[in-house]
Amino acid sequence: MITGALERVLADHFGSPIALRAEPSPISGGFWASIYGFEIAGGESGGSSIPHEWLGRLVMRVMPNRERAVHEIIVQRAVADTGFPTPPVLHDGYDDALGGAFMIMPYATGKPPMAGLGPGSLLSVPRLLRRLPVQLAEVAVQLHAVDPEPIRLALEQGGLGGRVDGAQSRLEAVRFAAEIDSGGFDQLLTWFEQRRPHDPPLVLCHGDLHPFNLLIDDDGRTTVLDWTNAELMPREFEIGFTAGLVRCAPIKVPRVVRPLVRRLTAWMAQRFIETYERTTTIDAERVAWYEALQHSRCLAEVVTARIGLSNVVDANHPFETSAAAMTVRLAELTGVTISLPTRQPAPAS
Repeated sequence: MITGALERVLADHFGSPIALRAEPSPISGGFWASIYGFEIAGGESGGSSIPHEWLGRLVMRVMPNRERAVHEIIVQRAVADTGFPTPPVLHDGYDDALGGAFMIMPYATGKPPMAGLGPGSLLSVPRLLRRLPVQLAEVAVQLHAVDPEPIRLALEQGGLGGRVDGAQSRLEAVRFAAEIDSGGFDQLLTWFEQRRPHDPPLVLCHGDLHPFNLLIDDDGRTTVLDWTNAELMPREFEIGFTAGLVRCAPIKVPRVVRPLVRRLTAWMAQRFIETYERTTTIDAERVAWYEALQHSRCLAEVVTARIGLSNVVDANHPFETSAAAMTVRLAELTGVTISLPTRQPAPAS
């Protein structure tokens, strides 16, 4: 139970005792941070000294890695300040009793674009599948039009100004996989090195733009969540990531229908790219490079989990679900076929 710790943190922030209406409730979503919903008791009264933005339902996001958390908090606060549709950061800090670094924000209304799909919604599936790539492209266009300079300055003032190459950390994951269980990863490193883009213009990239990081409300307004992987990067970084994720979507289906599903997801990925290109020119070779990097990094994580060096990517993780499709796509892009090891028991957490 974290009620006491959160009430203490809020009391320190407001300078007076704070009570919660109930124990914070876990919110599903994500594989890294812990997310809780809560409300402050008595905040609805007219005489309350609680600021208006703290009234109603709130969300606390607790992140285990302090440096990554600081990066995420700085970016989300700066992005919200530009007017881009993402929840503003009301308060942040670090508290061991809460579980580490945290930030608090208003609860964002809406549902992911694919929420509620099931047998009763089959008639709406074709429209949703046509619309989804367009929604993702529209968000990417809007985000990449944000002036990156305030975000760069905010990161610099936070001591993180030098972190502008999100490709390097992903290449290091590939390099680690090559060292512990080559399986073709050494050949991938050569491919990446020979074709690495040099000095393209940088924009603000979300770095994890997929349907479950979007919320669509009843009026069709979109809110973008989860800025853990945000970077100042070439726009093709974003396009390659999202196109790759859509193409190799982590969907568990019977083997007999997999070819049909992959044709459908390939069409959706291309529709996403074509929609984006109606507004902004992109370099196809850079898109392919960054898509290949995304698949390689995911497969590298699968390797480290399968041989028992980590317990993050378990058998039900999206990277594992998409591993076969990513291996095929990576071979199409690079000519390198990755061989994945058999899964070993994961270490105790």
